[in-house]
Amino acid sequence: MKNAFVLFILFSFSTYVVGQNAQISGQILSDTGEPISYATVQLKNKIDSTLAKAAITELEGDFALRTVPGNYFIEVSYIGYQTLYSGPIEVEEGESYQMGEMRIQEAAEELEEVVVKAARPLVEVQPDRTVFNVDGSINANGSDALELLRKAPGVVVDNNESIILQGKNGVQVYIDDKPSPLSADDLASFLKTMQSSEIDAIEIITNPSARYDAEGNAGIINIRLKKDKSLGTNGSLTTSFRQGVTPKTNNSISLNHRNKEMNIFGRYGNNFGH
Repeated sequence: MKNAFVLFILFSFSTYVVGQNAQISGQILSDTGEPISYATVQLKNKIDSTLAKAAITELEGDFALRTVPGNYFIEVSYIGYQTLYSGPIEVEEGESYQMGEMRIQEAAEELEEVVVKAARPLVEVQPDRTVFNVDGSINANGSDALELLRKAPGVVVDNNESIILQGKNGVQVYIDDKPSPLSADDLASFLKTMQSSEIDAIEIITNPSARYDAEGNAGIINIRLKKDKSLGTNGSLTTSFRQGVTPKTNNSISLNHRNKEMNIFGRYGNNFGH
């Protein structure tokens, strides 16, 4: 009986691991066959086009997206090229999907008048970090900070809600450039209380410079919150409710006071549910 129980536990664990290892990979090339590096690859849910996972291509145009079973499609974007959409992809547990070469066409249109609009891309690659821009995107609605991390490039949140960056544990999480003193369990609970609408961007730093504490040997994730830059006192109250098998609710309040000499910002949040 004991051996049977151990085998059941091992089978359940292996099934979960396989499910988490479902992967979609491919290569992005230009119409002339040149690799496109640092293109943004988004894996979106087929039913409502919401983001499931984001990634950026490597120097040779390769990308890999770890995901869970579901129905998806891929959207590829790069400055100066037309947006590319794949066909539907049905992902099953433990399967790997090779999309092969995906070619994007150069956007060559003759315009009579040029209007320049400033808009941040979903994923920015900077010399020392990758920035996942949340504010102004569809991801800023209806989810919490932990759910956003699941979608961020290179980040995995496992079944125990531990944060893994590029396959490594021991990630140090910062809030507005300040290290969080919370344990892993408390940190997960705290991130669940933080509404995605409060977040400006998530910075993923795989090779921290000397300005950061050396504790994060797997890298650093810095969550930048939105703050009101106008003078005076202001605040916001946010609440959400979800009903599945059991009800769940998130509530948070933030206050900001700013004058010419200082800026004070604080927030409180809670999360109830099973």
